[in-house]
Amino acid sequence: MSNPHKPNQQKLRRTTLQTGALIYVVIHGFIFWAIARSMAAEESTLSFVLFGLASLASVIAAIAIWRWKRWGIYLYIIASLTLAGVV
Repeated sequence: MSNPHKPNQQKLRRTTLQTGALIYVVIHGFIFWAIARSMAAEESTLSFVLFGLASLASVIAAIAIWRWKRWGIYLYIIASLTLAGVV
């Protein structure tokens, strides 16, 4: 007997390439966050704060994308544009 609240819903599957890309985004975000944190310890400027926050936002976005949340893609785009602007 099927669930009446979710008719014809297919289970989403991600490819190996998508999985690898999401893992890369998480690792990349943590590395950038560590760099921003070490630089901000020496000199606290707005650019280092934005750099660190955008790095953490990309990690959160990757986790949201992993869970198939559409807002994760939007957050990743905003975080990437912020990182590009700061750099």
